[in-house]
Amino acid sequence: RHAFEGHNSSSLILTHLGSGSSMCCVRNGKCLDTTMGLTPLEGLVMGTRSGDIDPGIVGYLSRVLKKTPAQVDAMLNKESGLLALSGISADMREIQAAALRGDDDAVFARKVFVERVRKYLGAYLIKLRGECEALIFTGGIGENDAQIRADVCAGLEGFGIDLDPVLNFSVAADKGKDFIRDISTPFSRTKVLIIHSSESEAIALQSANFLHVFEENMKQHQIQMKQAARHTIAAIASGTSRPDLVKLEPSQSNVKLEPIGRGIYMDGVGPISGEEIGLLYQVLPYAPKLGYFRPFADDDDRKLRTIRELFQLTDTPLQSMRGATPSEASEMLTQGREDELLDIVIEKYVEYAADKDFVLVSRGHLGQLGDVFWTAKVAAALSLPVVYVCHDQITPRGFYGGDQVTYHNNPQAYVSRVSEVAARVKEAVDSRGGKLAGVITTIPPGVPQDSVESMFDRVGVYPAAILPFDERFSHIAMSEIAYALNANVLLGRDLLSSQVAKGVVVATRYVPETLETLRNMEPGQLLVTHGERTDLLLAVVMAQQSPDFPPVAGIVLSGSFNGDVCYGSTEERAVGGDGNTSLRRALSILRRVPNAVRIPPVISVDASTYEAASAVHEMRPILLPSSHQKIEAAQILFECHLDSAFRQSLLATVTSEAQSASTEPRRKEAFVTTPKLFQHRLFSKARSQKMTIVLPEGDDRRVVAAA
Repeated sequence: RHAFEGHNSSSLILTHLGSGSSMCCVRNGKCLDTTMGLTPLEGLVMGTRSGDIDPGIVGYLSRVLKKTPAQVDAMLNKESGLLALSGISADMREIQAAALRGDDDAVFARKVFVERVRKYLGAYLIKLRGECEALIFTGGIGENDAQIRADVCAGLEGFGIDLDPVLNFSVAADKGKDFIRDISTPFSRTKVLIIHSSESEAIALQSANFLHVFEENMKQHQIQMKQAARHTIAAIASGTSRPDLVKLEPSQSNVKLEPIGRGIYMDGVGPISGEEIGLLYQVLPYAPKLGYFRPFADDDDRKLRTIRELFQLTDTPLQSMRGATPSEASEMLTQGREDELLDIVIEKYVEYAADKDFVLVSRGHLGQLGDVFWTAKVAAALSLPVVYVCHDQITPRGFYGGDQVTYHNNPQAYVSRVSEVAARVKEAVDSRGGKLAGVITTIPPGVPQDSVESMFDRVGVYPAAILPFDERFSHIAMSEIAYALNANVLLGRDLLSSQVAKGVVVATRYVPETLETLRNMEPGQLLVTHGERTDLLLAVVMAQQSPDFPPVAGIVLSGSFNGDVCYGSTEERAVGGDGNTSLRRALSILRRVPNAVRIPPVISVDASTYEAASAVHEMRPILLPSSHQKIEAAQILFECHLDSAFRQSLLATVTSEAQSASTEPRRKEAFVTTPKLFQHRLFSKARSQKMTIVLPEGDDRRVVAAA
């Protein structure tokens, strides 16, 4: 995946050459054939193993040389191979040294070794129908013996395997754990890769998985690590001196709040992913079995998948973490089947939450964001307290610039707006007999904290957290752009999450004009140009090496190159199959550039230049598992600014249940039974004990007796 920029290659030939050697050919992640048989003895010539032999040899050794089966087995496994052919050693390094001194047996041993590899290489090329995307060398000999690699690949240019002799013989001897190097020429259809292998690590991991060693301890270990990280985050936050972060006093309260319980219902105005993540990180150290549920979501719901991956909630299928799909819900509401819809949500939630320490239920409305009465209705049906993010939605800067809402000159406008939202939420929740556990707001620059606190006190809602505005939440990283455009990553996957785009430049002019435009703009521009503009791609990459040239955030290559683009697993598919040879060669060259050279991320899309640029212009910030800066900001903000009394209320139940878990069974029922939950439990019990009920149509004694 690393070699192919995050995608699985569809056809590979793996050559593991060492004291023990083997080869295999792979298509679409599955092994089609391997040189090994019932035992590792079959196949390639190895240090002391013979590899392929005529089966008649076994009878000959037994009949003529009077060898017992055990002796034949020992001979073929421990006294054959390179050791027997060279008469020197089983170590290829010693054989190579002897061959350089002119030892004929050593030269012969190396030739036999190479020819056996080439024999299987030819067979596997045929098995893959000539479509091999990568030939991989690994193992002690494969990684370190350049001459063996050269001999194996000699004369195979007609098969698309073209080894670069300079790259091949310049591979450093000191290779790290994650070492990978492409040693093929730009014209080679097949990549020739050297990849470091760690057999001992692979064996240990497979053994541990087989014995289920990790399953019991992994999650608890992660929780302990997260709990330790909280102290680190707090230390970082207390020592931070970022000028762009509004400084607020941590909220400390002597108020005693009721325990929230084992779940909350969270909703708000605008995006609330950051607030959800911040709260979940507060609960995580005390709730190993954390849960996240969305009443209405598809299986490909971005937020659901992000939270699931971020908090490693993969022990539960996605379908169990949601209620109905939006299309199902809309259809049922249109038909007036609201009660039936709520029953579906309740049933799936109760089943999901049964074995969880804590569950955060994320907004369940289907219409306009901020539909507080629908929020109150679903939360009441689930018997969950509501935490509402009720700040005025601060418009992210995006790529337009200047449209971000500020309140320096009129802070009262913000307070009035939030006061209106908070009052409406309180009214909606109270009307349903629910509980508003607290509200969360983010104060934009220019708004005093004390005025917001006074406003919440007047409205009668509790401020769970008053957060300072953090600009990182308005950033749009290259990883988010690639996700939104469904782009194929051609270069720089490791930089996607750290590169923030500050603007968009559409490049349709000549190279000098484009470079001059970029030079006069602030750093962090996103360049959008057609995929055939290889000249621009190379020119911008070279310009990045100048300290006087503003760094770009990334490059988007647009257009269905020669009309044949499709997002498959190979670079050739991503750049149009047989078309656009110049782009394929340019990318091949750029991938060979040393890591010290700065190359911005390059992604490709199937849309036109205008469509791609327009889509980027209309983007708003999103949050992905790779949005490390936003996730870190959420952790720090909630660690520092979550109200102390609210934190105690939030954690009271999960901490007390954790302490008494060894002596008392977990209470699976909710603390408050609502009509909907009572009805659900009643129906569930009835379904589990099916009986026939006869209702007589009158009070006549004969009718009643018959019934």
